[in-house]
Amino acid sequence: MQRAKEEEPGLHYNIPHPAMIRSESKTTKLRVVFDASCKSSNGNTLNDILLKGGIIPPDLFDILLRFRKYVVAFSSDVKKMFRQIKVQEHQQNIFRILWRLSPEEDIVSYRLKTVTYGTKPAPHLATRCLLQLAHEGKNKYPLSASVILNSTYMADILSGAEDITTAREMQRQLIGLMKKGCFHLYKWSANSEELLKDVSTENKEFLFNENDELVKTLRLLWRPREDTFMYQRNLKEVPVTITKRTALSFISKLYDPLELLQPIIIKAKMIIQKIWLLKIDWDQNLPREEIENFQTYVAEPYQLKDLKIPRCILLKDSVAVQLIGFVDASAQAYGACLYVKSENANETQIRLLCSKTRVAPLKT
Repeated sequence: MQRAKEEEPGLHYNIPHPAMIRSESKTTKLRVVFDASCKSSNGNTLNDILLKGGIIPPDLFDILLRFRKYVVAFSSDVKKMFRQIKVQEHQQNIFRILWRLSPEEDIVSYRLKTVTYGTKPAPHLATRCLLQLAHEGKNKYPLSASVILNSTYMADILSGAEDITTAREMQRQLIGLMKKGCFHLYKWSANSEELLKDVSTENKEFLFNENDELVKTLRLLWRPREDTFMYQRNLKEVPVTITKRTALSFISKLYDPLELLQPIIIKAKMIIQKIWLLKIDWDQNLPREEIENFQTYVAEPYQLKDLKIPRCILLKDSVAVQLIGFVDASAQAYGACLYVKSENANETQIRLLCSKTRVAPLKT
């Protein structure tokens, strides 16, 4: 950032920027939140006058499916991606903040010279820069260009290869191409220790020691050593008073981007359907029967913390792959699931790929 001149002509806007403490984070304990949706003295916000942009990132579900097909898998993160992208100088004054380096100093205005998280076009600008980098580097760095185009969601990279040799070349190309755009990759994780051997300790998320277990990427929990996904459910969030609002809020926190927990999710959907039929206010307690249904759902014997789902859906050196689907329906719900069957010279393996459920429509 740069100290701004108050007499500069044109639009000015000072962005509120409170701090958020994240004690559980390994890398960013304190994150500054730039609130560009805060109204100014004229009633408008900065985001009101900014265009969102038209770049749509790859579908998250598609990225996760691709991540499951690789024998050797890795994840990485673009460090401070937005701050590596410069804003045109004549537009920097609308990205100002009030700041002082110590309590003894006067509060002064600074202009932010790079893309700022919290502004409407930030995701578009960052994604567009990565796409341009992939386009310009596709001849010299073909493997990494493909990863950027197909396996990158904002700053998060989830990719892999069929063997360690290809994965290492992909990693080398990614580091090289990102460096061309002044982007630095860190928080490396992999299910192969060999892939991380040349990565410095400060740039690793997973060290392959006895203290390492989980890696969180795109809100997924991945155990690289076992190469499995797992789910956690915070029972401390279970509401004491069960109203329409608290019940729906708790159920909505179930996150299943891989669509593997649908036998559990469908029960939540059925509870939601029943709650919506009740003619009660948001903060009114649910009837006894619905409270019991909700409590039973929360306390059921399945333990998400013990659930381990293999990441890789294909055997190494597969010679045959089949996609097998099943569908079924009842009076309350219907669903579908897909399995992948792979075969190599020595064995056959079947893995759940994804599933979908819907509650049955109500008769009117």
